Amino acid sequence: MSYSDALAHSSNICAIKTGMRVGKDDFYSMMQKMGFGSRTGVELPAETGGLVHNPEKWNGDSLASMSIGYEIGVTALQMTSAFATIANDGIRIQPHIIKEIRRSDEQPKAVTQPVQTQVVTPETARNLKTMLKQVVLTGTGRKAQLNGYTVAGKTGTAWKVDAKSKSVDATKYVSSFIGMAPADKPEIVVAVVMDEPKVAARDGGMVSAPVFREIAQQILSDMKIANDAPVKQIKPETQVAQAVHDEPSDEVPAGKTKPETPQKGAGLKSIAPSIDKGKPKDIKKTKDTKRKAE
Repeated sequence: MSYSDALAHSSNICAIKTGMRVGKDDFYSMMQKMGFGSRTGVELPAETGGLVHNPEKWNGDSLASMSIGYEIGVTALQMTSAFATIANDGIRIQPHIIKEIRRSDEQPKAVTQPVQTQVVTPETARNLKTMLKQVVLTGTGRKAQLNGYTVAGKTGTAWKVDAKSKSVDATKYVSSFIGMAPADKPEIVVAVVMDEPKVAARDGGMVSAPVFREIAQQILSDMKIANDAPVKQIKPETQVAQAVHDEPSDEVPAGKTKPETPQKGAGLKSIAPSIDKGKPKDIKKTKDTKRKAE
């Protein structure tokens, strides 16, 4: 499996192997450069820096856990900032909610000058955008596809930690999709994070990607961004039918597997990994099964 395929289908196995090859020092260094573990500096007094432990405190399986989004804590804004870094050809721009301060009919008294830092090379960022496009075209993010625009993005599905038991609660998820459009020359980055979705299919590809699609489609249209993909004429009744009969996503929560498929659903926003060994199903013994056993 190529890394592009692994990313498209959220393979935990490939993510862990990649993290191990990168190594502890470079992995931790890149997390810091992307802004994880520290406040972004946005003008919100209650912002948290998230949770990223120093490598000295890592356990033997910490690098593997963090490679699939566990054992760390991040905010939606930190994740959006990281994706914006990829969208900006590797330049990380400090986020702000205040553009300028001024009174009516006066010149601005203060204008925000965002700090810009080159985190990865433009070539690396472009390669990542190409791989993230594949997530939406053929992978777990297919429901994020837009009409008339290409999209690059990633789904995320993570189990939550139960505060009382201090262990993973496999019944509760944080499901997300973060994407940029148009994919090659992004104008917007949109993050959709669902806390404990209640619908039957609760992974990021099923519950968050469709919301991204609705938001991004409207924003790009309002901004009058030129189309970079064919525009399909869709009848209203077709849209309703598609919403009802959309095929399910391939993504499943971290640690879970589907038969004959790699582990999927690398998530963020969680703390600790858990391996679901499962219980063997009861098999009703018949004459045929007894013979095979013998």
